[in-house]
Amino acid sequence: VDEYLRIHKDASYKSAAEDLYLETWRQSGDAKKTLEAARKILAQDDNNVAALTVVAESYMESEADPKKLIAYATRILGVLDLQPAREGPDWPKRKAQLAGRAQWMIGSASIQLEKFKDADKSIRAALPFLRGDGRLTSAALFYLGWANYRMGRFSDAIRFNKECTLIKGPF
Repeated sequence: VDEYLRIHKDASYKSAAEDLYLETWRQSGDAKKTLEAARKILAQDDNNVAALTVVAESYMESEADPKKLIAYATRILGVLDLQPAREGPDWPKRKAQLAGRAQWMIGSASIQLEKFKDADKSIRAALPFLRGDGRLTSAALFYLGWANYRMGRFSDAIRFNKECTLIKGPF
């Protein structure tokens, strides 16, 4: 796949080959090689949502550069808005999940930067897509409680914290 991408930069199957390349590295369990593959893809195609997501998630996990995380997550949302509908019944659901994940990244990074209004907006947008994952839902509700507390919206802060206590998760 690497050779195909290098030789056929404008091929009609380029996007499918890039996704296969990235998924192969992801399934190998080698996070470093997966990140390298994503960066290699982005060097040739800066609109590849899968590669943008891998790079953004690496910033999310490291918590090292929240501004870069926001930039990548915002880029994901922009690309999703401009991307034509893909064939197949799964695309609308997948697109919504990717948008929700990007909103979660923006919200989490905004908490780090103490931009509580931005965090509140993004995490509220992400929350429906996080439901079902106790760890993420718990974190989202906790951060929403914290953001609202810091903004002086005490009734919302209490409501989110009460809801957080009902979720099995780290918070």
